[in-house]
Amino acid sequence: LNFGAAEVTVRNSSFRNNDVGIYDYNTGLGEIKYTDISANKFTGLAIDSSSSAMKIHDNSMDDQPIGLYVLSYSGQPTPTAQSVYTNDIRNNDEGVVYANDNVVYSTALIESNSIVGNTVGANTRWGDGDIRLVSNWWGCNEGTGASRCERVSGCSNTDPRAMITIDMTSPVLGGSTHTATVSAQKNSAGDTLVHNIPYTPVDFTAFHATMDPSNITLAEGIAQSDATFSNNFNTASVSGTMDN
Repeated sequence: LNFGAAEVTVRNSSFRNNDVGIYDYNTGLGEIKYTDISANKFTGLAIDSSSSAMKIHDNSMDDQPIGLYVLSYSGQPTPTAQSVYTNDIRNNDEGVVYANDNVVYSTALIESNSIVGNTVGANTRWGDGDIRLVSNWWGCNEGTGASRCERVSGCSNTDPRAMITIDMTSPVLGGSTHTATVSAQKNSAGDTLVHNIPYTPVDFTAFHATMDPSNITLAEGIAQSDATFSNNFNTASVSGTMDN
């Protein structure tokens, strides 16, 4: 699908097995949402810098050479209101690619996405410009470059990053049941995310306790499980893992 009309909305659709799933050079208002843009030959979603007022959210861009391709050319406007958020960008050769003519693409809001399991999470090509990728989930709390997280190339603006925490109701007593909560609602700077991280499975494990459920999907930035502790224990622990 190629479009450059004044106002377009794409929703609840699927674009698979094409050369490019969607190429958006729209100059007006519009949205791409709740759409599967995966398993294409070259790129899932390509957007250029003339598509300055689009909202792109709650989509999946998986299993292809490039998940999201952002292009910015000299002489074109730098986007001021483009929002790319709550998308699942996973298991591509390159998750996000920014091709530029030395333009810093810092005003685009590319945030609160899950960018996980790609060979390269984000890559800048063909220029000295940089892309701003903040409050995204990169697969682990440590952020890009960590052994369990995504690798990036030429992208320096990846912090603050989304992180997860785990808390539990207390006090913990033998034979008692308490709720463990994994939250992905804040970033590494301590700020609350503007948008939620996409639905992502969370695994709960415990020592001297049983978890119910042991696996649940993150929703609205939260996943919860009940921990029932053994009657007799000296130490007990509960952990939650999202991706890595």
